[in-house]
Amino acid sequence: MFPITESNNVAKVEITRDMLEAILLIFASLGDICILEIEVRHNGLFVLNPLTGKYEVIGLASMPPSMNHLS
Repeated sequence: MFPITESNNVAKVEITRDMLEAILLIFASLGDICILEIEVRHNGLFVLNPLTGKYEVIGLASMPPSMNHLS
């Protein structure tokens, strides 16, 4: 695995089994494509679908502290 850009920043992500299964479903739909670009933004996990060029929402493992008032 090679990073797109070199950086000293580290991203840590909580991921659930459902989120991983969603990523595996995307892989299954792509045929021979075996690399996905994953982004963490706005506290969510997104996967770029290389066939459509659109980001697909994978999910959010837990609510960020700023949204604790909603639970």
